[in-house]
Amino acid sequence: MYISPAPPESFAYDPECVILNKACKGDGCLKETVNRCSSSLNDSYSPPYHCYVVWKNTTEGVSIELRGCVSGKDFTCSKSCIERNRSPKNGHFFCCCSTDLCNENFLHLPAEEVNKIELAPTQQTTTSNFDSDFFWISIYIFIPSIIILGIILILSWYQRNKSRAFNEELSNSDESTPINEQSFYRFKNLELDGEQSRGRFGAVWRARLPNESGFLDEKWVAVKIFPAHEKNSWLTEQQVFMLPKFEHKNILPFLGFEKRENDNVPYGIEYWIISEFHELGSLYDYLKSNTIEFSDFLKISEGIACGLAHLHDEIPSTKAGQNKPAIAHRDFKSKNVLLKSDLTPRIADFGLCLVFYPDRPPTDLGQVGTRRYMAPEVLEGAINFYRDAFTRIDIYAFGLVLWELISRCKGEDGTILPDKYMLPFEEEVGLNPTLEDMQRVVCQMKRRPEIKPIWRSYPATSQICETIEECWDQDAEARLSASCVIERISQLMKSKTSLTIE
Repeated sequence: MYISPAPPESFAYDPECVILNKACKGDGCLKETVNRCSSSLNDSYSPPYHCYVVWKNTTEGVSIELRGCVSGKDFTCSKSCIERNRSPKNGHFFCCCSTDLCNENFLHLPAEEVNKIELAPTQQTTTSNFDSDFFWISIYIFIPSIIILGIILILSWYQRNKSRAFNEELSNSDESTPINEQSFYRFKNLELDGEQSRGRFGAVWRARLPNESGFLDEKWVAVKIFPAHEKNSWLTEQQVFMLPKFEHKNILPFLGFEKRENDNVPYGIEYWIISEFHELGSLYDYLKSNTIEFSDFLKISEGIACGLAHLHDEIPSTKAGQNKPAIAHRDFKSKNVLLKSDLTPRIADFGLCLVFYPDRPPTDLGQVGTRRYMAPEVLEGAINFYRDAFTRIDIYAFGLVLWELISRCKGEDGTILPDKYMLPFEEEVGLNPTLEDMQRVVCQMKRRPEIKPIWRSYPATSQICETIEECWDQDAEARLSASCVIERISQLMKSKTSLTIE
């Protein structure tokens, strides 16, 4: 952009301006010329003179309507042609300026977007070629860039210090971590064979465990690997597994836990939990590719209910040992139920468990779990902070898992054709629901996965439907307990057995 120096104050400057009238259609019209204002205006116009531009914005871009000269002291013009008004008048923008060819280029810069740019008077004294308007425009662009760069540098410094602090925390906390030395030597020769699944807290691998003499008596185990920043989840699972009287046939058996060094991962540390390997995978994996008989439904459902009841119940101490505290799972779902080869279910993944110790209040009472399986009170953030409130949250999720099971179950006489597998609420919210999606469907609309009419056409499956509905009741206090579900399913199993004998 060409900008001439400002004229002396005592001299009424006659700038050279670009002249254009787009509306002129006659033969005598010139497309665009350059002229001094005194030559282009008649004698009725007197100094001071200014160049100007009139333009409008269209869908195709900027359309210049007029360029030329104006005169008079009523115009407040700077050395550069800059429109300060945010909105055009009658659809047109206007700017004026007072230096040679200054209307060749123009700019729309609303006044409120900069810090009060002072327009230069038409006549001013200056010995500098420095253009104040463009100085302020440069400041307007330059200062935000400096601020952004500063923020980036501060975040970088914070991240480096956070990483250093985290490494120190790992080093210090590892000194008090109850790593079992025998466990380490027992599993130091583990060979990871393949990743089986990946979740929020880490990945589960299948691993080969050789005996002391080699691979003749090898055994397959599962290794859940936590990254360093999920150490708290690893510690929670470890503490839960080590609770007295925790073992149960419907709870995943725990074999050991370790801290492993690995230069290929952040912070160079991983945390392992070793447990029995289940070839069939999770209940979710199994139902996706298999239908089940009604007898299998009863076996799996009863086993899950027994496992939940064992978690939820407090087992008093005996002379031989300590008591087992009540435990709420808080992330119960079909992916966290593993199946043995005979379809015996085992509840797994205790990283979000809440343990109700009798001598201290529970901590970490926030909104946790998988959104699809969250109970209404969790979605609304209206949890009562006592033990039964948390166990009822597990029962709501259990109702959804029972629905998954019955949707893939054949009828009592084998005539019901199971539907294709779908997750709970998949039809309503799809595969990746947001918290708002679940709040709308579960809390506001009070919807639940559909109970098919044909499921109610048989006495046994009809009772199962009633049990499901009582598990996922909107009113938490109206939900069944795990022990009550066991009793109902046991009655169905007995009646089915007696019918078979007859």
